[in-house]
Amino acid sequence: MFETVANWFQAKEFLRYIVRAQSIRSIHSPFVFDFVQQVLHDPRTFYCYDEIEKLREQLLLVEDLIRITDHGAGSAATTAPARSIRSITRHAATPAKFAQMLFRLGVHYECKNILELGTSLGLTTLYLSSISQDAQVVTIEGDPQLAALAAKHFELLNRKNISLLTGTFESQLQTAAEKLERIDLAYIDGNHRKEATLNYFHHLLPFIHEKSVLVVGDIHWSKEMDEAWKEITSSPGTTATIDLFYLGLVFFRKELSKQQFVIRC
Repeated sequence: MFETVANWFQAKEFLRYIVRAQSIRSIHSPFVFDFVQQVLHDPRTFYCYDEIEKLREQLLLVEDLIRITDHGAGSAATTAPARSIRSITRHAATPAKFAQMLFRLGVHYECKNILELGTSLGLTTLYLSSISQDAQVVTIEGDPQLAALAAKHFELLNRKNISLLTGTFESQLQTAAEKLERIDLAYIDGNHRKEATLNYFHHLLPFIHEKSVLVVGDIHWSKEMDEAWKEITSSPGTTATIDLFYLGLVFFRKELSKQQFVIRC
């Protein structure tokens, strides 16, 4: 639901977000100001953008259908089990604007051990794998057909630093976290149910350190996800949190006061 709001709940939350969102001029936290200036609004085009976006453009032309096994709350765009590659790319993949922001986030905070829940076609995974030559990315995809397509894309762009696990998040999360040992950046982009999202969050906490960044996708996708986000922001150990409407960022740095920011993106 990155491109549009899909129901009345999302529309209401988006209006609330517009009213509450701060511009960079009204941010008084030096850390958050730095994030907005150096990460969120960085206008530069980096070395990996062109090849990944060329792949996205190619996928947007593919009308082949695949049957999706959805282990979460489903898609906001369609309930059909068979979806075209074009539709998945357009509606399910993280848009370039936010995938590139995740790349810049990882570069800025020097993230090397990276976990992604929800590979889809692998476009965001490719951005995450581009953060550093030393980066190690572990990504989990529940649907075998999507995982197979993503693996082909990783091979096409010659990414050797991606480990793809196929299975439900519940069955693969412990293996993924142990493979990394400690997590610098985690991106939760799947399921979209409150209980599951909170379970992933709590499951990852033992692998999180003070400099870690946790990113949760579609935090206002539904009332359930909105509630999950509120619980995460109030959880002990979290400090600054940033609401970008489509994404929520969680920091654990002890030098930061516990404060919630709503930032215009």
